[in-house]
Parts: sequence; structure tokens; C-alpha cells
Amino acid sequence: MADSNFIIVTGDSSWGQHNDNLHDIYRDYGYDSRNEKDEGLLEFCDTWDLTICKTYFKKGTNYLITYQSGKYRSQSQTDYIPGRKRDREAVVSTGTFPGKECMMQHRLVDGGFRVRATQKQNVKEDMETKRSYNWD
Repeated sequence: MADSNFIIVTGDSSWGQHNDNLHDIYRDYGYDSRNEKDEGLLEFCDTWDLTICKTYFKKGTNYLITYQSGKYRSQSQTDYIPGRKRDREAVVSTGTFPGKECMMQHRLVDGGFRVRATQKQNVKEDMETKRSYNWD
């Protein structure tokens, strides 16, 4: 993957709140507790230099919960938006839409990003301009 690419990965995992030394990957603004079976996502993020964007923003409980089972009303935060650590400043907000389901029991996850578009330069035109310039 080229360094110039802006990467956003979406996933289904349970992170919750943990006080360990992984603050460059995620912060403490999660909900409930992390599943041990999902340590693989943590290793993936560490390997690919990613961060869990959704855990960097303090939100009310209703905006953290992404999964809610019907009968027992079990709630968890399972859907996240990992992105490159170096692009962390481009993430301006994350959250969910309470009451809006995209799949059975899953709420929509929202991410706001500030992305700057760059324009490709036409090297051939630049060279012709330099050649035709009168330096007198």
C-alpha cells in the first residue's frame, strides 16, 4: 500500500475501556470491556500502524453503543473505524445514530474526515512552459 494513500478500515470487534500502554492505537473512550478473542485486531493495528479512531472521542453512552440485542437488551460497542496513525488529525468526529439500524441489531457508525485533495501536475506541460520562458 502506497504511503500516499488514505486508509480507512471498518471492522466488527469489541474494545471497551482498558488502561494499558496502547494509547497510540486506541483511547479510553470505549464502552464496556474488550473481548479477549479480538486481540487479533489489536495486533493487526499494531502491525499496520493503525489507530482505532472511534475511541478518541468522548461521547455519551447512547452514541458509543453499536450493537444491541433485542430480548435481553445486551449492549456493546463492536463496530469501529481504524485508520493510519499519521492520518489521525484528519478524523474530526465519530459516533453512531441511536435508533437507526443498518443491519439487525447494529447501529450505523459515522465518521467525519477532513481530507485534502491534491491535483496531479502535468509534467509535460510544466517542461514546455519552462522551455518557452524568455529569461531576458
